[in-house]
Amino acid sequence: HHQPKLEDEKADYLQIIKTHKKSFIARFLLDLQGVVIILFTVIYGLKNGLSAENAGILVSAFMLIGLADFFIGWMINNKELQNYINFGFFGALITISLLPWAIHNYYLAIGVYVVYGWFISLMFISVITKVNHNQNKKDLIVINSALQAVGGLGALFGTLLVGIFMQIFDANGFVML
Repeated sequence: HHQPKLEDEKADYLQIIKTHKKSFIARFLLDLQGVVIILFTVIYGLKNGLSAENAGILVSAFMLIGLADFFIGWMINNKELQNYINFGFFGALITISLLPWAIHNYYLAIGVYVVYGWFISLMFISVITKVNHNQNKKDLIVINSALQAVGGLGALFGTLLVGIFMQIFDANGFVML
């Protein structure tokens, strides 16, 4: 019985992050935005006159990104990934900036959440594909664990910042981030 030999190489997380800096920034912002949407939508909806049930449905509208993931993964190509990330970022920024007006028309708010989710999905799939494209198999675990850690930091900071913004600016602090 032969034991597999483990490599002694240590992962250089800082070098990995430097090499894929834009993708790691995008992942930080993605998780910052995505977790904020999931955690604070119901509070935001309640503060803007929606019932808890209707505010919860907005979260479900955002979660339709699961359908988008499949379509976007099939649609994108590896040559234009940074363009997809940029397009997704600006599309999400524009879409979410409409929310303070859309929240007063329930069906428009659902549309904003769906479109916003699709832009988030475009960024997420593009970032994951870009970082994993043309990598050695031995580096994939290191790269993806670093990407996950950066995403966790984005989720943490997003949650803290929106909590503070909503204390200062009331409900609209939610969309200021």
